Amino acid sequence: MRAPDFGFCWPAQRWASGHSLTSVLKDDDLTVGDFVRNMKQIVDLLRQLRGAIKELEPLIDSALLKIDRGVVVYAGAAV
Repeated sequence: MRAPDFGFCWPAQRWASGHSLTSVLKDDDLTVGDFVRNMKQIVDLLRQLRGAIKELEPLIDSALLKIDRGVVVYAGAAV
């Protein structure tokens, strides 16, 4: 089993704190596509947890509001 890679924690935290996409990616080697894909995976995981752990619904709803925004939510919209 490989060790966890916490490298995406900082960009995700900055995004959840309300920083712009430009600000989040400024000092990182992530591409926009990689960032959006990773955030979509986090959104998917949170939605699965929301359905499984009712006690955490308010906390998960708050997290979803903070991260499922801007380019992340737009990337999942039907065109």
